[in-house]
Formats: sequence, structure tokens, C-alpha cells
Amino acid sequence: MLFAVRDRLLATTDVHPMELHYQRVVGEVLGRPGRIAVLSAVSFTQAGFATAYVIFIANNLNSLYPNFLGPWMYGLMQIPILVLLCWVRKLEYISPFAMLGTLSILMTVITVLYYCFSEQLSDGGVPDGAWTHFDWGTFPVAFGVIVYLFEGIGLILPLECKMKHRESFGVVMWGTHLSIATVVASFGLIG
Repeated sequence: MLFAVRDRLLATTDVHPMELHYQRVVGEVLGRPGRIAVLSAVSFTQAGFATAYVIFIANNLNSLYPNFLGPWMYGLMQIPILVLLCWVRKLEYISPFAMLGTLSILMTVITVLYYCFSEQLSDGGVPDGAWTHFDWGTFPVAFGVIVYLFEGIGLILPLECKMKHRESFGVVMWGTHLSIATVVASFGLIG
């Protein structure tokens, strides 16, 4: 639906494709209340994701160096760095670091999958009782992880606008979603 509205907006107005973003598209459909709703929702979700990242990094640093500083101090130490990063307006300045981060995540996923499969093969397969169909107790955490994995949804229109070959964006987007879903499902299946 978002793409249909975007295409209609491009066809019926003089909007340049580089000017398209969620506020503009929703504003054309729902007016000022729609713009305010989109900005509020994006601000709320991004603040939540940023807080989760800070807590995650602080807890990991605290587990590596438990006697040096507490988790609060590790969290507070990140704030100036993150504020400076937020002032970077062009993604191309930080793209090498993003690529390093993506490669690190890819290597981590490959390593974890390798050890999970090798452990299951050395143990003779999946032990009886290891499979559970559904656990309501872990459902909220699973739902939170799934939502968290797709937190980049606010970047769809800006990324499409910046692509050299915009016509291939649909293939790239669905391929990325399918890859993420495959990795998540494989982690869920092998534990």
C-alpha cells in the first residue's frame, strides 16, 4: 500500500523522488494529523531501539569487565559517542563502519550456526523432548525479537530514493526480508 500511494503521488504531483519520505506520503493521504502520527511513531520506536542498544552494550561490557565500572556507567559512556554519530547527516560517511558491523554480524551468525549444527551432529541428532511447539511464556520475548529485527522499516523510502537503480529495490527489499526470516527461523529451529 505504501508503494501504491508513493507511485500515485509521483504520478499526480510534481514531487521529486528524492523528496519522498514517510511524513510526505502519509501527509498527502491523512494531512497534518498523519504527519504528526508518523513522526511520533518513528520517534517512539527509534528511542526504544536506541535504549535497547545502549542497555545491550552496557550489559555486555559489564559482563566482560565486571569490576571496572557498573552497567550504568557503561551506558552513560556511550551517550556522547551516539550523540556525535547522530549529527552525521550523510550515510556515506559511516558506511565503512556499517559494512564492518554487517560483516561481524555475518561471521557471528555463521559461527553460531556451525557450532549448533556440529553439536547436534556429534550428539546423534535432536534429543527426545527437545522440540516444543509453542510456549506462551517466551512468546513476548520472541515477538520483541522479531519486531526488533525489522526495525529498519523507517528507512525503506529513503533508501529507495538514494539507490542508483531504483527499479531493483523491490527485489533487494524482499530478498533482504527473506534472508532475515531464514536466519531467524534457522536459529529458532536449531536452538
